[in-house]
Amino acid sequence: MEYSNTKLIRLAKKNTLRYLRSIFDHSPLGIALVEDSGRPLLVNTRLCQILGFSEEELATMTLDQCTHPEDVDKDSDLYEQLTKNDIDQYAIEKRFISKAGKTCYLKLNLTRIEGQKDENWHSLVMIEDISQQEKAKQELKESNIKLATYNANLEQTVKDRTKQLEKVITELEAFAYSISHDLRAPLRAIDGFSNALMEDYLNELPETAQHYLTRITNNSTRMGELIDSLLSFSRLSRSEMHFQSLDLGDRIASVLREINPPEHYQITTEGLGEIYGDRMLLEQLLQNLISNAIKYSSRESVPKIHIRQISHQNTDEVILSDNGAGFDMAYHDKLFEIFQRLHSEQEFEGTGIGLAICQKIVSRHQGKIWAESKIGDGATFYVSLPKRSQ
Repeated sequence: MEYSNTKLIRLAKKNTLRYLRSIFDHSPLGIALVEDSGRPLLVNTRLCQILGFSEEELATMTLDQCTHPEDVDKDSDLYEQLTKNDIDQYAIEKRFISKAGKTCYLKLNLTRIEGQKDENWHSLVMIEDISQQEKAKQELKESNIKLATYNANLEQTVKDRTKQLEKVITELEAFAYSISHDLRAPLRAIDGFSNALMEDYLNELPETAQHYLTRITNNSTRMGELIDSLLSFSRLSRSEMHFQSLDLGDRIASVLREINPPEHYQITTEGLGEIYGDRMLLEQLLQNLISNAIKYSSRESVPKIHIRQISHQNTDEVILSDNGAGFDMAYHDKLFEIFQRLHSEQEFEGTGIGLAICQKIVSRHQGKIWAESKIGDGATFYVSLPKRSQ
């Protein structure tokens, strides 16, 4: 069958219009061809779905009639410019009220389309439903407000708790000082009179009385040591720190001169270099750890203590090992708690504060301390300290 050029043109136009209408109806965007009066001449299925009105209902309305009252004049200036042909298109987000009374958020793109001769202009309105995005934005905004409120409350709570904690610490320090001061006077009296008895009347006392007197003197001495340790422990939290690079070998040598261990102790070192921290506190840490090792290895025929240093990328690790009595790892979590002792007073004397002081010193350096051991096979203490930040 042959077609004339005119028939082919008509068929092509017909097919093109059908194709365009199909695109119009199946578009994921709402589309409306609107008169300059604001009344839709043509709307697609998607726009009817968004607003809930039928095509016939929309044909009797203007878009302003289903616009949220607060947003009707939102684009009045832009629409006036479009009317005057000062601009040929613009985009805006507005709220609309659906037939069911639900508020929906729509993004409108308006394009001016000039009419044929003697015809008024029209606007092509492309409409995207952004209600879900707006809902998500609103939820995010509310979440941010809640988070900001929570953070503000948390910050204030931390400030309040910090003040309370500082007050408690101050009161505890005052209490510790007061108790130690009040205890020292009667303790000095007990110690003084005990020593006077031993010096002047020891030979006149029966053996049992001499034993009791010796125990009084020893316990008063131990009580004095305990008071000193408590004061030292209480002051650690408030003492001012002065960080500097220190030669670990020099610090260990200084501590050993002060402790002056017996000559038969074999104390060796390995790989010692620099560490970073407060000199006085780190010397106290080393003194406590070395004294601890000396005490618990004192029953060995050849007591051995080995101190070495391993340098990592961000930390320096000091490792102190001895071949002494060791301890049961089942109780390692109590090792650094104040007044917690894993050996009885009859086995090894002590106040139960030394390792708690070590823990506090390392904590103030933002480091870590831990230990590994086996009963009868010595103990190894590990101290990890941050290096100086570059």
